[in-house]
Amino acid sequence: MKLETGRRFFCAVVALIANVEAGAQTRHEPTIELGREDARRCGLSMRYPLWFANPVIGCSGDYRTARQAGLAMLYFQYDEARDEYAKTLRLEVARRPLESALTAPDAIVIRRRDGSIGLNDVYRWGGCGQTAVDLKVESVVGRNWNGWVVEQVFPMPKRPLRSEACQKFTPEYKCVDMTFGNDKMSVQLASHCFLRKRVHNLDKELSYDVFMDTIKTIEFHEGSVSVPRSN
Repeated sequence: MKLETGRRFFCAVVALIANVEAGAQTRHEPTIELGREDARRCGLSMRYPLWFANPVIGCSGDYRTARQAGLAMLYFQYDEARDEYAKTLRLEVARRPLESALTAPDAIVIRRRDGSIGLNDVYRWGGCGQTAVDLKVESVVGRNWNGWVVEQVFPMPKRPLRSEACQKFTPEYKCVDMTFGNDKMSVQLASHCFLRKRVHNLDKELSYDVFMDTIKTIEFHEGSVSVPRSN
């Protein structure tokens, strides 16, 4: 009887821990909405984590008059002790359909003649003796858009890298290019490396998961999504 009671207690504890962990994973973080003027300039709404409020997030230009605007995130200002300048991330927003963005001469993520998704050779990169050994293509879907993320995969370095800045060309980081949109608008991101691990610390780098959580809240003011073509 005591053994059976002990087993039941153990199972109950395991179930409680599992429920707590599941709740932690699904708990939503407080968010802030992109300012009204910035939303108007970029033609989209977006929400980002409350703890991410200190960086400067805003839109320059106007997608309606210039046909292109820039949604910029300045998330680390100059640190004199580390002699490191601001880290920025810029999304190019255009009044251009997704398919046009994928096939234009200046396309970042491209649709090849056979219909598959790839990366414009101009945006293949590396440094510190590290070069990408593979490309991984992932489809993404948002509120009224769809698109693709192309990851440039870097190997483990064969020897210690010369500086902290070189670490982005290692498996610790996820270096991506991205294009998404609908039948009216599109967004492009060129070659940015994010921390692969989910963290809430902008001093080192922005986490890819946190970035994508933010991106997936985007809703364009114009257009609708069509059924995405297969890669």
